[in-house]
Amino acid sequence: MKKVKIIISFVFLMFSVGCQTTTDPRRGGLFSYNPRAYEKRLDDRRSQKIALKRENTVMQQNSENLKEQFTNKQAEEDERARQIAVLDKEIDMIEGEIANSTLRTDLQKHAKWKIDLELKGMKKKLTDTGLKERELRELKDELARLMEEAEMLSDL
Repeated sequence: MKKVKIIISFVFLMFSVGCQTTTDPRRGGLFSYNPRAYEKRLDDRRSQKIALKRENTVMQQNSENLKEQFTNKQAEEDERARQIAVLDKEIDMIEGEIANSTLRTDLQKHAKWKIDLELKGMKKKLTDTGLKERELRELKDELARLMEEAEMLSDL
């Protein structure tokens, strides 16, 4: 039995060595209560609370600033989207005008080609007519000469 008491005493001693003495009752320091330490802990808690309130206020201000910036950025984005829509409409109008101008240009080129073709035909006819008129004059001149020759022969 004496050995059992020694072993129990030894175990109790080991457990005692592992225990801490602290003034914080949350950490098992209930037996070593100290009112000054309690007040110090209470003051620390109050200062932490004040610091957290300040930090919370700063974070709320930052949050409001960020919300305001977000609202401004959203308004800018909406304005840019509106401007893009206006520019897209203008681009569509310009592309339509370009298509119409291209069509008109193609039609005008075709009309010019037809006019040039007609002009060449007329020039050819005019050249042919000029040649025919010259041949006609030459034939008339030859006819007149032959008539004179025939008259001269008949006078003989």
